[in-house]
Amino acid sequence: DNMDSNIVWVKMLLDNNACWVAPDTIVEQVMNGVPRSSLSSTYDLALLIFWIFGIFWGYAINKLLLAIIGLVGMYLLLKKHILPSNTPDYIPLSVAFLFGSLPFWSFPATVAGVPLAFWAFLNLRKQDTRLVNWLALILYGVNSSLILTGFFVLLAMTLIFLFDWIGRRKFNIYLFAGLALLSITYILTHFPVFYAHLVPTVGYVSHRTEMHMMGNQEMGWYYFVYALQRGGPSHLIIMQIPIILPLACFTVGLMLFKRQINRNFIIIFSAILFSTVLVTILNLTAVNEIMTEVYARTIPLDLARVQWLTPTLWYVLFALSLALLIKYYPKSKYFVLVLVALQFANIKRPTSSYRKDSNSPMTYNQYYSPQQFGKIKECIGKDQKDYKVISVGLAPAVSQFNGFYTIDGYLADYPLQHKHAFQEVIQGEINRSGYIRHLFVDWGSCCYAYSSELMKVSKTGVENSLPTINLDYNFEKLKQMAKGKEVYVISAAEISNTELELVDTFIQDEWYWKIRLYKVK
Repeated sequence: DNMDSNIVWVKMLLDNNACWVAPDTIVEQVMNGVPRSSLSSTYDLALLIFWIFGIFWGYAINKLLLAIIGLVGMYLLLKKHILPSNTPDYIPLSVAFLFGSLPFWSFPATVAGVPLAFWAFLNLRKQDTRLVNWLALILYGVNSSLILTGFFVLLAMTLIFLFDWIGRRKFNIYLFAGLALLSITYILTHFPVFYAHLVPTVGYVSHRTEMHMMGNQEMGWYYFVYALQRGGPSHLIIMQIPIILPLACFTVGLMLFKRQINRNFIIIFSAILFSTVLVTILNLTAVNEIMTEVYARTIPLDLARVQWLTPTLWYVLFALSLALLIKYYPKSKYFVLVLVALQFANIKRPTSSYRKDSNSPMTYNQYYSPQQFGKIKECIGKDQKDYKVISVGLAPAVSQFNGFYTIDGYLADYPLQHKHAFQEVIQGEINRSGYIRHLFVDWGSCCYAYSSELMKVSKTGVENSLPTINLDYNFEKLKQMAKGKEVYVISAAEISNTELELVDTFIQDEWYWKIRLYKVK
């Protein structure tokens, strides 16, 4: 979910000198031109790092930075606000290390920075007005997503502010100022988002207006079990099983047995259960239909994203469980360290189903294959602006990364008109597969050149022997979408359609993809 989207979106911004341009500036390289805001909804620190260091080293530096932010933020939060004062230092240090070593999704500190933001807010709540607290909030605001976590961080701290104001009759001016500071920072860094919604481009209608959120009873129950096992969506790899969740349940029993209840533990555990139940409810059919209407008439903010706070909550709960274990059984130090070591091994287990974003069998160069796609570019022999391509059997991100102008693409927001036009091209394949219909018609963010035959194949790289396929496409409509330019098909499988002319094949042992280049007649 980085390599087929986020990374290549930034790469296209860099290649088209569009990092810091106006949100409605059109970037022509993808889908016949989309607003700059469709490729990146922020002007932020992560983007600046890419702009300075380039796409590969920018990505590496961003990942290192978010790991450091996660480690430091979690340690400060645990040490200052969560754990009892007599807790041994090795507990907050080791848990902070575990949290920082999680394979966080994407490259900003959206999830990794939550503990740091909570630490700064809680400091302000205690009248600690040191400059470092304000700087921490600014750092989080310029290096995180308002949509995924920022809104819910602000919501949680606003509830605490209201509790102090109404329940304790204390208007905490410093906490209020912190909320205002983070809000203003988000308005500045997320200006493209606000601009797109408040100043809509004339004639622009997003494909999201027709997006249908899927939900049913089975999916709701699945999310409940899945969230308790791993923490939430596939982007959140927390790994509670088999260490953290059983230990937390044991700690509840231990507190009841000792008749000593830790308030922080109960609050955190309750928050986790509340978010899990909320996501379950939101996926029930009746509720899902209601919320779809609500999102369509108001702001399309998915409330289920509250689960993006749960990585922080789970590791805070883990630290509290270890601290209480030491409190009740002082001689259990080595057992605690064993649990920490086991959890680290659990995080790093080489199971792709658990670490799908971080355990890819491909390297960076294998996936984007710049040498191979350089050969394809040489074979076509024209300026990349002067023709269009689509990709079959591999993500169009690979072509986009290498500078090709694509009719297909993966964007969270692009023109509905383009989706409708591309649907006319691939309607035959949509009719062949209910899953393709779900992916394209109901969801639509992946505007891909789907093949129902390749949907049955788990991988389309060089190690797989792919079937020869026949695409049920409207190739005349595809040529119309190219607006008079030639159209090429970059395919990982052999295609038998008579509407296509095989130009060349690009296959070498060191390349991951077996590419056939076709030209639409």
